[in-house]
Parts: sequence; structure tokens; C-alpha cells
Amino acid sequence: RVDDATIASMTLEPQLEMNYKDRRIILPKEGGETLEPIRVLRADIDYNKHLNNANYIRMAMELLPEDFEVKGLRVEYRVPAKLGDQLIPTIYQIDGGIIISLAIGNEVSAVIVIGHPAESPTPKDKWNLENVSYNEFGGKAD
Repeated sequence: RVDDATIASMTLEPQLEMNYKDRRIILPKEGGETLEPIRVLRADIDYNKHLNNANYIRMAMELLPEDFEVKGLRVEYRVPAKLGDQLIPTIYQIDGGIIISLAIGNEVSAVIVIGHPAESPTPKDKWNLENVSYNEFGGKAD
């Protein structure tokens, strides 16, 4: 239990305006490029013996072209990966960014959306290609 002195010393900041997204990220039904599997190593595991959430993001970032400019990031964790699992990455091109699915067999472990503009609210069904810069995946090059 937190004592009264500690509670009295805390201040609440005003709530920030956010563009809340739907809870589920819907994967495209087709058009993905499947890449070589990524093995979950001991260094990737957290104290719960699952792949640490930050490592899903690190793995996804390694799959991006070197000159890809990240403007936003959204992650949905579905099935925890464990030591020794092989994550099969599939990359989907979308307007305004890239979706990366990391799957264990036929089960999606995590979905990472990279590229949409985080600094300006955009309706959840509208991606703006002007806010993304990438070359190798056939998108807009700066």
C-alpha cells in the first residue's frame, strides 16, 4: 500500500489527446512476402520465459530497408513466442507503411505496423503515403 505522504506528493498530468485505434490489427489476405525464419534466442527471453515485447519490435525493425523512415509504430501481441521458436516474418506493403507479421507456424505471434504518422491524428482507415519514406519495397522514395 502506498502511504499518504507519497500520494500527496504526486501530481496528475492532463490527459493527452490520442487517436485510438481498433484493438485488432487486420492482416491483408494476400500480397505478403515471407522471409527467412528468425530463431528466438535466450537473450530475447524475459522473466516470464516469453519473447520480450521490445524484441518483437527490434526483430521487425531489422527487416526494414535501411533508409525507411519510421513515423509511427503499433504492435499487437497475440501468441507468446518462447525460447527456440522459429518466427516466420511476412511483410505486407500498405498505403503509408508496412505491416510485419511474426508467426509461429500458422499462429501469428505479433503484428507490427510501421510507418503511419504518429504526430498527426489520421482516421484509422486512412494511411497517408506522404508521411512515409522508403525505397526497396516499392513505395515512395524521397
